[in-house]
Amino acid sequence: MVETETGLKVKCLRSDNGGEYIDGRFSEYCAAQGISMEKTIPGTPQQNGVAERMNRTLNERARSMRLHAGLPKIFWADAVSTAAYLINRGPSVPMEFRLPEEVWSGKEVKFSHLKVFGCVSYVHIDYDARSKLDAKSKICFFIGYGDEKFGYRFWDEQNRKIIRSRNVIFNEQVMYKDRSTVTSDVTEIDQKKSEFVNLDELTESTVQKGGEEDKENVNSQVDLSTPVAEVRRSSRNIRPPQRYSPVLNYLLLTDGGEPECYDEALQDENSSKWELAMKDEMDSLLGNQT
Repeated sequence: MVETETGLKVKCLRSDNGGEYIDGRFSEYCAAQGISMEKTIPGTPQQNGVAERMNRTLNERARSMRLHAGLPKIFWADAVSTAAYLINRGPSVPMEFRLPEEVWSGKEVKFSHLKVFGCVSYVHIDYDARSKLDAKSKICFFIGYGDEKFGYRFWDEQNRKIIRSRNVIFNEQVMYKDRSTVTSDVTEIDQKKSEFVNLDELTESTVQKGGEEDKENVNSQVDLSTPVAEVRRSSRNIRPPQRYSPVLNYLLLTDGGEPECYDEALQDENSSKWELAMKDEMDSLLGNQT
């Protein structure tokens, strides 16, 4: 990979005396490719100081990230991988504060996709994996970046598995250790919903039983031995006011304020205007041959 990306030939590798380096096919491969292997003296890790210091840096950052998020120790590898991902995109003193990723790839590094390790995430559920009435997302926890560009890795605690997705909404203010607050909010909403009566649960027998109980309560509260006074009704005849007379209503419907025929138009005080209007209308009909 190094030779493919940079176009340079690997000439030397330095390592400790681990069996994975000095025995087996790896040493044979290096010999066949003309790569010399330098082995440090046992018990002197300082001879490979750059790698040892980077291991310590990765371990310290991964520990801090994991403790800040409150994730279990089983996610230590994800924390180390995320720490290395961030270090490669941060300024490096030996490289004169340049970004290792830019030096390696020759491309500009973007930071808009970086998220807080261990934060609560709402991952979109694909249409094929849910029904119409199911939720469109599920609560997961961000644990790293995927192999593909702008891909993310999440811990699905409900199904106990790691998933990858890019369609997600992050809540970087809430960590894995605060997940109980998210669950309590959902529980509170469910409790409020349970206060409403489900009409499907009401049966005919339930309604009838309730009606009978109410009737018994009313009868028990009223003393039937006490006579009830008769309500006195007025003997006066009730007549509607004159302003609501049917004759007036008829006049309001028929009196439009305009003549209904030719004779009424000639008798109107504006008869000359009516004649002029009729003449204009006749001329218009003759001109249009209608």
